[in-house]
Amino acid sequence: KQMLSGDSLKGVEMELRKEDGTRFPAEISFSSDERSDESSIRTIIIQDVTERKLAERDLLNARDQLFRSEKLASIGRLSAGVAHEILNPINIISVELQILQTMENLSPEVLEELKVCMAQISRIVAIAEDLKQFSSIPEKKMIMSDINGVIARVLTLYATQLKIEGIETEVQYQPDLPVIAMDREKIEQVILNLITNAVAAMEGEEIKVLRITTERETMFGKNDQLKIMIADTGMGIKSEHMSKIFDPFFTTKGEGKGTGLGLSISYGIIHDHGGSIWAENNELGGASFCVRLPVKTDIEKNQY
Repeated sequence: KQMLSGDSLKGVEMELRKEDGTRFPAEISFSSDERSDESSIRTIIIQDVTERKLAERDLLNARDQLFRSEKLASIGRLSAGVAHEILNPINIISVELQILQTMENLSPEVLEELKVCMAQISRIVAIAEDLKQFSSIPEKKMIMSDINGVIARVLTLYATQLKIEGIETEVQYQPDLPVIAMDREKIEQVILNLITNAVAAMEGEEIKVLRITTERETMFGKNDQLKIMIADTGMGIKSEHMSKIFDPFFTTKGEGKGTGLGLSISYGIIHDHGGSIWAENNELGGASFCVRLPVKTDIEKNQY
C-alpha cells in the first residue's frame, strides 16, 4: 500500500520465494522521484540478506558459546573439589558396608538393606567420577579422522541396543567428506551421548526413527565446516528447557536415570575442538542435535 501511494520504504525485511520455490530473507527499499513533467520514477531494490542473517545468527551463537564456556569453566573448578571431597568419605563408607556384609547371623532383610546401600554408593561414585571428567582438561590426542567412519563405528557398537528398542535408523552420509583433525575418542563420546539421549527421548513412542546426517557447509567469509545432525522422533524439547539443556546437572530424565552431565561434557568437547553444538526441534516432532566442526586438514603444532 505504501509503495502504491508513493511513500518511500527503506530496509523492510520479509521472506520471499524464488522461481524454484526456495525461500530466502530479503530487504526491500522503495523510492519514488517526481519529475518536472508530473511523471515519476519508482525504484525498487530487493536485496538477498541470507548471508547477513547467517552472520547475525553465528554472532549470537558465538556470544552464547562464550557465556556457556565461562560458566562451565567456573563450575568445572568447583566440581573438581567437590568430587574429591565426596569420594574420600564414600570410599570409607563402602569399605565399612562390605565388612558388615561379611558378618555372620545377619537376617535376609538386613542383607537386602545393605545391598540397597551399596547400590546407592555406586551411584554416588558414578556421579563423582562424572564430575571429575567434567572438570578435567585431558590432553587431546589429535589425529586425522573421517567423521562418517566415526559415526559408523558408534552405530555398530550401538546396533544391538537400537534393535532391542525397536528403533529404525536412517543415515545419510555426504560422500567424499575431508578427513579432519580431531580427538577421535572424544568425538565418539559426543556421538554416543547424543544417540543415547535420542534413544531415551523416544521411549514409549509408537514411531521410533533415529536420523543421522553429515554434510559439508561452505559459509560466506568463513572456513568450511562439517555438520552432523542427530534427530529423533521423541517429544521434542520444551521451550523453557532449550536454554538449559547444556547446563551441568540439568536433566528431564527420572530420578536415577542420569547425572545431567552428558550434554555438558559433549559441549565442552566440541567447544574444545573449535566447533559448536546446539539443539532445535524438528519436523519429525522430536529434537535434533547439531554439531559443527571446523575443517582442519592438518594438525597444527602447539594448537591442541
